[in-house]
Amino acid sequence: MWHSCLCCAKACPPGSAIAATSPEVLCAPCGGNTVQPYANRSECWECPPRAVANKLHTGCSCIAGHTFRASSASCEPCAAGTFQTGAPNMRSCEPCPVHTFSAAGSTSCSRCPAGSFAPAGSPSCTACAHDHALVNGSCISCPSGQQYDRARLQCSLCAPGLHKPDSGNRPCVPCEAHRHLHSLAGASQCTRCPPRTAMLNNGSCGTCARGFRLSMDGRCEPCAPNSASAGGVSRSCTRCAAGLHAPAASAQCSPCPSARMFAVANGSNCHSCGAGQRRVAARCEPCALWNEISFGGAAEHCVSCPRGSFPTLKRDACFYCPRDLVFVDGDCRRCDPPLRFDWSVGLCV
Repeated sequence: MWHSCLCCAKACPPGSAIAATSPEVLCAPCGGNTVQPYANRSECWECPPRAVANKLHTGCSCIAGHTFRASSASCEPCAAGTFQTGAPNMRSCEPCPVHTFSAAGSTSCSRCPAGSFAPAGSPSCTACAHDHALVNGSCISCPSGQQYDRARLQCSLCAPGLHKPDSGNRPCVPCEAHRHLHSLAGASQCTRCPPRTAMLNNGSCGTCARGFRLSMDGRCEPCAPNSASAGGVSRSCTRCAAGLHAPAASAQCSPCPSARMFAVANGSNCHSCGAGQRRVAARCEPCALWNEISFGGAAEHCVSCPRGSFPTLKRDACFYCPRDLVFVDGDCRRCDPPLRFDWSVGLCV
């Protein structure tokens, strides 16, 4: 069916057909899904099935996912493993890239699922066996002592402390408690540690030093303050009892080296109170009364000076002022009248 809008011309260009020849040539543009690639033709041609006319109606193009077959003069679906997007510069079906696939008549290719592969132009993907891994387009099986490294896409040696007895792509697993590997990585089996040793987290057999305990994951951890451990393969540390202490890296708790010293709770060292102080639990406090003295050390009580005597400024001894004098403000003197010395508070009042 011709369009009603006709054009007058000496020759009808491509994309149109001759509508009349007398008294002069009249051209009608091709419409709908019709085309005419040549000039001065008497009719427009219908595009074949699965094809559409271009904007100028000078030719037909197959729809996406199809290509023109000259043998049948028709648009046929792209074969499985190929695709055609329908873009103007893509007229033929192209093979799918490596590790992708497509069904017949596809406009794009789909990526293969994880663990499967496909050569270029494949209609489907092939999955690797359960004990194989995909490496560079091939399925491989990692030998014993090695596991598949997904980040590096290759088989890698088991780390020290791990092993894998069989081939395949199962991961390397830790050795059982109290077992260890040789120092070389890539072991296929674990060997038992010698007596009185244990597997450490570096994959070797060994013991912890004094003052350390062996954790369940094979690490040597330092004991808490004021705790001790003989080391070796001991799983625990012993907290020191009252009056005992343990410096860092101690195998056992021990008394303080001097009777004038005492151990501080949750501490690692021994302490001694200064003159004029007394021990209260695990701390030092000054003597409570003005006339009390103390030699410090580990003393728990202060001693009152005899009446008529006074504590020194350091409060480590008692002394007497000359007759009728009292010790006030660091000096022996008389109280200013009418004040009198109050022995209960040690002041002139």
